[in-house]
Amino acid sequence: MANLIDLPYAPERSSYSYSKSDGIVTITLDGGLSKSRKDVIGNASIVSCEWVLNTTQFEEFMLFYNIIAQKGVRPFKAALILDKPSAETFDARFVPDTLVSSAPNELQNYVSASLEVVPVELTDQQYADFIKAQYPNSYVTMFNDLAAIIGFNYNTLV
Repeated sequence: MANLIDLPYAPERSSYSYSKSDGIVTITLDGGLSKSRKDVIGNASIVSCEWVLNTTQFEEFMLFYNIIAQKGVRPFKAALILDKPSAETFDARFVPDTLVSSAPNELQNYVSASLEVVPVELTDQQYADFIKAQYPNSYVTMFNDLAAIIGFNYNTLV
């Protein structure tokens, strides 16, 4: 998804509730381990969030929700802390009928909602840069192994 607008305010970090969807289908068998398989790649995960906003922020947030996100229909970018200790950018969308806000007041306004999120796809160059930074002593070997498995030579990007 290109040219998405950023969510104007990050949710309170301590308010997150995160349900990760791995896209795995499991069937329980009579006796023995269950059978599992990957069903869908790139499933959306659900993140429940809360924002504590002053009056101006609340008005901007609601404008974003009502106009930009069209009451949850349009996707946007959201910086969230989910799988790593620092924020990552996700393509997100409000889950319909989950936005709840307290009665607006002059000091603090509480808003909660669930977001459907998927990680932003990395380009081949970003992926190569990430691998090189994480494994500076062995990335060439890893790239050669990847080339043998998937047929793409990441060494050409270094």
